[in-house]
Amino acid sequence: MPVFVRLQLFWLAISLSIPAVCMLLAVTHAADPLLLSDVALPGLLSCWIIALATPFLFGGKARRELRRTAFVLMWSAIAIVFPLSWDLPWAILHDWVNGATAQDTSKWYFWAYAVADIRFLRSDPLMILVEYWSGIIGVVEIVFVTLFLHNRTAAAIRFFVAAGCLQLYGCTVFFVTQLMNHLADIRPDALSYLKFFGLNGMWVVVPAISGYLLLQLTNDPHYDARAASRDLLGKRVTAPKTLARSAIRA
Repeated sequence: MPVFVRLQLFWLAISLSIPAVCMLLAVTHAADPLLLSDVALPGLLSCWIIALATPFLFGGKARRELRRTAFVLMWSAIAIVFPLSWDLPWAILHDWVNGATAQDTSKWYFWAYAVADIRFLRSDPLMILVEYWSGIIGVVEIVFVTLFLHNRTAAAIRFFVAAGCLQLYGCTVFFVTQLMNHLADIRPDALSYLKFFGLNGMWVVVPAISGYLLLQLTNDPHYDARAASRDLLGKRVTAPKTLARSAIRA
């Protein structure tokens, strides 16, 4: 497994660990809930950015197709994990989260972001719809990754485009409604703006970058997504198998 892939997995693991540790500290009243929120979410965002940039910053002499594939797969992992672990659960549990305060430490996991965007503390109907929408995106991304790893790139691209369109529409609704309201629901401090624009803006910017890299990969008639993925995981395909697969594809 290339070093940059190990680094990607490390930063992804850290991004998942930070909220878990902060939630534990909040539930046990070991630290201020607001301080934990201000640490966890910027930390999460930073880990994601580093994980996505790692193939290009620390790719060394790795082939360009491997670095691009690593970026696409890392973004897909993020686009699966976050909607299915936060967006969809919030949509399902919004009544329970409604009106939560810093003292409701059992609800800290959802409150940590909602304190920056209070629409999530009052079960805003539009936000419920948008978060269910995000959950659907997570499922579409799973289908994309499955097809991509099985080298069915033509079908995979269709699901990637579908996920991208859903993300763009959801983010447009998310941002436009709040901007039209003059950001009235956003806590007026720098970290809250970072949470609002940073965490949500990624779903507009990164899919576009990932889509561009995916098109560059699939425009190469010799690109083999399955072989590239195996190389990233350190499971190299033997020469006879590679030749046999190339003959079948030809």
